[in-house]
Amino acid sequence: MNNCTLVGKVTKEGLKVNDKGTMAKFSFSTRKRFGADKEGNNNYSFHNAKIIGERAVKFAKDYVLSGATLGFCGSYEQEKWEKDGQQHSMQLLYVERVEFVTPKGENGGSAPAPKTDAAKPAETAAAPTVEDDDIPF
Repeated sequence: MNNCTLVGKVTKEGLKVNDKGTMAKFSFSTRKRFGADKEGNNNYSFHNAKIIGERAVKFAKDYVLSGATLGFCGSYEQEKWEKDGQQHSMQLLYVERVEFVTPKGENGGSAPAPKTDAAKPAETAAAPTVEDDDIPF
């Protein structure tokens, strides 16, 4: 069984989407169970994650934002590749589910508002005109 559930904050790099919009990678941090070390520094682990599928990527673009605290469920897998004759590998969490972990009172205690691009004009389609003769009943 390969199932992992982690809660963490999306790192500042944010989301990196492929050209087709079918896959996105991001990283997030989790705080270690016992918090600070002897010097008072918080101990964090950093995880790389991948979301696959057009709907999932569209959701991630709106909600997997830098600094957001989210819960991720999925499976860990090791990706391997070769570059310049060197073998490389990286552990990735293949995300299957995302949960909002916004404390009550922040953003109304619900999911964060999706980011919007103010530079884009609102796209609205004109409703077609329907005459009484067009209705079959």
